[in-house]
Parts: sequence; structure tokens; C-alpha cells
Amino acid sequence: MKSLAIAAILGAASARVHSHFAERNFICEMCQTVIEHAAQGQHGEIEKLFAQFPKLEEKIAAYTGNSDVLDLTDAKKTCLSLQLCMDDTVSTLLMEEAPLDLESIVAKVNANPQTNWKAAVPNKFAGASRKEV
Repeated sequence: MKSLAIAAILGAASARVHSHFAERNFICEMCQTVIEHAAQGQHGEIEKLFAQFPKLEEKIAAYTGNSDVLDLTDAKKTCLSLQLCMDDTVSTLLMEEAPLDLESIVAKVNANPQTNWKAAVPNKFAGASRKEV
């Protein structure tokens, strides 16, 4: 059972934190819940999570990382190490709100000599910020 708890904690690291705030918070909270259950020896609760979130069990089974990042006494630190939680700083949040430079993206795509088509910024997105897209 102890190996199941360790697998549950480590396996969560195979998931990548989604770029959207709500999804990031959810995966972080799920990770911390699994670690707290493991720390308390509540293997039945971990099994319930697997039943409710079968994808979580799939990701755990696929994990091949190092178990040295585990610290059952600090769920947040462990989830940060597993890259399932993020420390949102003001600069990180501001960078996510930065306007998209669609013109430079189009220029980079069009610079590929192996393509036989050209990209363009649709008129409705010309000058649009990340929020508006």
C-alpha cells in the first residue's frame, strides 16, 4: 500500500500544469490532496480519487521520475517539485496578460522555406491582445 501512495504522488508529475488559472489550481489541489492522504495512510481515499479521476491513475502509472522529490510533510512543496503547482508571481500573471504579437508569429511561420503556404493575421485579430483573442 505504501508503494501505491508513493506512486500516486509521483505519478501526478506526469501531468503538465495547464496554462489556465482555474485548471492549474485544480490540478495543484488534487496533487496536494493525494499527498495528504498518503501522509495519513488513507489509501482508500486515494483509490476513491482514482475512481473519480481515472486519468489521474493513468498518469500515475505512466510516471518514471525520481522519488527523491517526495516530502509527505509538505504537500505544496512536493507538488511544486512535481510541477503540478506553480508559484504565481505578479510578473508571471502580468506576462500572461501581455498582448500577443501575432505579426511576429506570422513572420516566423512564413520564414520557413519548406512550406508551400503563407500565414496571415486575420483582420478580426489584427492588433488584438491575448485577452481579446
